[in-house]
Amino acid sequence: MQTPEQKTAIAVRVLGIGKRLAPDRFPAHTDRSGNIDRDLVLQWAKALGAKTYPLDLWEEAVEHWVNHIDHGRMATTGEILKAAKAVRQKWEDDPTRREQFKALYEAREAERERQWREGTLATTRGHKPAIQQKPHPIPKNVLNRLQQVAERKRA
Repeated sequence: MQTPEQKTAIAVRVLGIGKRLAPDRFPAHTDRSGNIDRDLVLQWAKALGAKTYPLDLWEEAVEHWVNHIDHGRMATTGEILKAAKAVRQKWEDDPTRREQFKALYEAREAERERQWREGTLATTRGHKPAIQQKPHPIPKNVLNRLQQVAERKRA
């Protein structure tokens, strides 16, 4: 699972490479003074962060989109995700790149197992614990009656 910082870094990298390769096809993620448009970057980070791919794959996905998919309109996160999926398939067909994915998958599985053992798996993935109700106090008359029954059984 990627941290929000990693997702943001991927979005900035994708937008930066895209803007350099196809300036009129990618939204400007920085202004003239170099300040980052946080809203735009966070939207792209949220969409692209749905997939856990190495940064190199994202870079190649942008190149793939520019060279093979560009249809004369602005790039969308969905199109970049499709390009990333195509590049992933290409990488998985390559024996050396396949090892990168194998290592990535094994690391994710180990992290998932660790979280499972520690009991943090659900909260790490954004699930909220079920509402836990406080135990209702036992009324004194009921408690007294239970104690009387217990004493009779002991006798």
